[in-house]
Amino acid sequence: MKLDEKNLLKALSESTNDYIYVKDLNGVYIFVNSNTARFYNLTKNEILGKTDFDFFPADLANEFRARDQMVIQSGHIQCHEESVRTKDGGYVYTLTNKVPYRDEDGQIIGVVGISRDITDRKKMEERLRVDSAFRKPIEESMIAGIAAVDTESKLIYVNSTFCKMVGYSEEELIGKIPPYPYWPEEDQVRFKELMKHRLEGTDIRELELKFRRRNGELFYVVSRAAPLEDERGNRRGILASYYDITDKKRQEAEISAERERLLVTLWSIGDAVVTTDQDGKVTLINPVAQELTGWNHLEAVGRRLSEVFDVYNELTGQPIDDPVTKVISTGQIITLANHTVLKSRLGRTRPIADSGAPIRNREGEIIGVVLVFRDVTLEQQMRDEVLKKLKLDSLGLLAGGIAHDFNNILAAILGNISLAKIDLGTESPSIRYLTETEQATLRARDLASQLLAFSKGGAPQKRLLSIRNLIVDSSRFALRGSNIKFNFYFPENLWPVEIDSSQITQVVHNIVINARQAMPGGGEIFISGNNMELNSQMAKHLMLPAGRYITLSFKDLGPGISPDIINKIFDPFFTTKRSGSGLGLFSSYTIAKNHDGTLTVDSKVNYGSNFTLYLPASPEKSLSEESSRDTIIYGTGRILLMDDDQMVRTMTAELLKKLGYEVETANKGEEVLEKYQKATEEKRPYEIVIMDLTVPGGKGGKDTLDELLILDPNVKAVVSSGYSNDPIMAEFEAHGFKGCVAKPYRIEDLSRVISRIMGSG
Repeated sequence: MKLDEKNLLKALSESTNDYIYVKDLNGVYIFVNSNTARFYNLTKNEILGKTDFDFFPADLANEFRARDQMVIQSGHIQCHEESVRTKDGGYVYTLTNKVPYRDEDGQIIGVVGISRDITDRKKMEERLRVDSAFRKPIEESMIAGIAAVDTESKLIYVNSTFCKMVGYSEEELIGKIPPYPYWPEEDQVRFKELMKHRLEGTDIRELELKFRRRNGELFYVVSRAAPLEDERGNRRGILASYYDITDKKRQEAEISAERERLLVTLWSIGDAVVTTDQDGKVTLINPVAQELTGWNHLEAVGRRLSEVFDVYNELTGQPIDDPVTKVISTGQIITLANHTVLKSRLGRTRPIADSGAPIRNREGEIIGVVLVFRDVTLEQQMRDEVLKKLKLDSLGLLAGGIAHDFNNILAAILGNISLAKIDLGTESPSIRYLTETEQATLRARDLASQLLAFSKGGAPQKRLLSIRNLIVDSSRFALRGSNIKFNFYFPENLWPVEIDSSQITQVVHNIVINARQAMPGGGEIFISGNNMELNSQMAKHLMLPAGRYITLSFKDLGPGISPDIINKIFDPFFTTKRSGSGLGLFSSYTIAKNHDGTLTVDSKVNYGSNFTLYLPASPEKSLSEESSRDTIIYGTGRILLMDDDQMVRTMTAELLKKLGYEVETANKGEEVLEKYQKATEEKRPYEIVIMDLTVPGGKGGKDTLDELLILDPNVKAVVSSGYSNDPIMAEFEAHGFKGCVAKPYRIEDLSRVISRIMGSG
């Protein structure tokens, strides 16, 4: 009989408890077995055709995707453990083998994954690890005898104290069922009834019992019981403790019980705790303190505190005095000074907050010291980040103020250049020099825009343009003076985009500078642009609407980005540079999002990094409007101009007069309101009011317009400001303005805005 391999493989995949699946080169599931579908709690059809990004958080899906790519690129089998967080908050651990999926010609066309659930094994390993680390020291520090029985009353565990107490060895006791050899014959019936009630959970109160040692001696114990439960809460037996309270040891047993309760507390709290005797020798160290110091309980007990608790001043590097001596000598609670650093046994340092207090006996005598401390690394980082943010806010205010004043100066320069060009005429030989000066002034305006990027700004001021020249110029500027070779590729039909050129310049600058710093010895950067139509699946992966985009790719040949930090590089304040602020890529990502796009990164260690900027394209719009940007449009009408800067006010008034308008000026909003009302009453109204947004010591454009709209709901107002990234400038229509001009502006820009509002030209 011929073997049907297809049905055999199908039967094998359905009969195994493993999760078996196949993905194509794009990570799309093309086959899953029934066990995989049960894991996802979906049908096979609901899984097929989708990717990990449809089922898992982005960081986990990216991790799975990276491992798939390792198999595809290397052609080798990969084996690793994976963990997946379940909906109830737990984790499922799997041992996963991934192999290349090849076609008949041997070409890799996907990945085959086989995952085995090892959750129970992982939990058992963790339990054994904890048991092995803590069971022995806990047993040795306990005075109580401990015995545990299963649901059939069979002894399954006894500690060494219990064995000594009854005089029998562990081997002689384990596996015994009632009556146990240490039960007196006269109490066996009562003890059996007690054991039954304890197993049923109806009687687990503390009891005083009489036992008989192997040598026949009777002794008395206090017994406490607690249920033994598995992880699902099912009862698996009873755990009981026994304290010898015979004669003089009664008081001793009570103290031991109190000490045990203290140990449980100290073992459970989140702070690190170390206790010492009067001589400064460690008597207890809880798990948190063990983790911070690097010393386990058995190794630390009996050593001097200075060996285990190695602290010094972070600023001076000098050791800090032994706190035990100070506490015992003063009898007071003490705290360590600021900038205290704990150095662990393995050399790791952490800033800590610490306090020490005396331990007193019932007579009030000091018998030791308790030291409580905690790791304050996170608190310190948060304080540092708050301080950094305050500094950046201060810098932003300063930068914004400088940029505003700078723009006012540039406005006067640019305006006077425009006036000079008009007076000289196009035939004058001096026009060339004035035009070059004008271009230099516009570049200075871009510098002011970069200063404004540090201040708190609003939405981008977008305009339609072809992005190629902006990318080339910005990249060359960022690479000026370096030994980096750059390569550009842009198709002739690259779609235009609506962007804020200053903000996108900042993005390009940040990315290229990062690439430059990644290759201090030189290298190459490949910069390219492409048109892309994002379908719904690709758009969902990028968390963007489907549609037309242009992509700008910046690929370097540097060392690449480590997988353990690649998901953090767009976080604010995250940086791997000692002198970096951690804001470059964060601000770039924010700018991309504010442009309704996104910024992604793909990197492989030793193979470089590739940053991709996605921007919505405007293929249906024409760039023909750009040809009119250098055209001066003349007109007639009355204009009221308000600006607090006299130099700007005078220059702008002259520009408007050159354009053919009758101009009156005001230096603040109160004067605008007065003149506008008077002109209306005299039947000589203003066609347009141009107002500066910010006026120190007076009404600015926004507040003035609110009152103007009461006087005249049809007022035509234009907002002007040196704060070009103010939210009102980006959304002027939402605030009642008909247009906006950002300082510094050319006469061409000013004339075009006025002409549009006047409805002429």
